[in-house]
Amino acid sequence: MCHEETWLPKGQPPGEIGIRYSFRYGTPSTNRALRMTALIQPQHDLSPIEIDAIEECLYNYNRRAIGRNDGRGLGFVIRDEAGRTIGVAAGYSWAGTSELKQMWIDEAAATRGSY
Repeated sequence: MCHEETWLPKGQPPGEIGIRYSFRYGTPSTNRALRMTALIQPQHDLSPIEIDAIEECLYNYNRRAIGRNDGRGLGFVIRDEAGRTIGVAAGYSWAGTSELKQMWIDEAAATRGSY
């Protein structure tokens, strides 16, 4: 059962809203339902360490659920005639699929329109 309640903590400026969310979930190791209340708040600029931790948790969950452990980084690099990197697309592949998460094209190369 889920319960959602919007609230504004004391001293928090207007416009900054937190959500208190109560839920029950089962844990695979104990097969018991646990009650938990969590505060969900927006946060800008997560650190690379925090993002990596989130990615790791998602990968581990999906790996166990699907039974595939073949995740790898994937990148495509575009180089000009002199060998300089002028574009990159980066992401990962896993379980027969892939996701590109970041793309960059050098501004000078993009405005030439030749790539």
